[in-house]
Amino acid sequence: MHLYCISRGIKQDVDRFIKELECQYLPFKYRGFDFIQMSVRPVQLWEMVFPKELKDLMINTIIRGNPPEHETMFKYPLAVLRKLLNAKKVEDTTHKKRLAVYHENVQVLPIGIREDVMHEEGHEML
Repeated sequence: MHLYCISRGIKQDVDRFIKELECQYLPFKYRGFDFIQMSVRPVQLWEMVFPKELKDLMINTIIRGNPPEHETMFKYPLAVLRKLLNAKKVEDTTHKKRLAVYHENVQVLPIGIREDVMHEEGHEML
């Protein structure tokens, strides 16, 4: 079973709540084991801000190339979030370079991208 929920509270208390959930071992018979550790996986919404000139580099760094094929199973929820955030769909990129960022065991599903508000002096507000 997968239970999705949103938490809210003082960060240290939320962290303790999650840590104590992760410490739970539940009865489950599998391959000679009688228990399985509770799996708590964050589903987090992030806004990542960078200069427009680095868009392709950052998309390749964060998403690791083109949006994943399995994005289709989240197509509708991602489209709703994209609309709420006033963003456009993330385009495919052929950019080859990327920054050295740890990416093991992390799935990143792109929601959308939007341009920044321009400062009166002509640069992005970031």
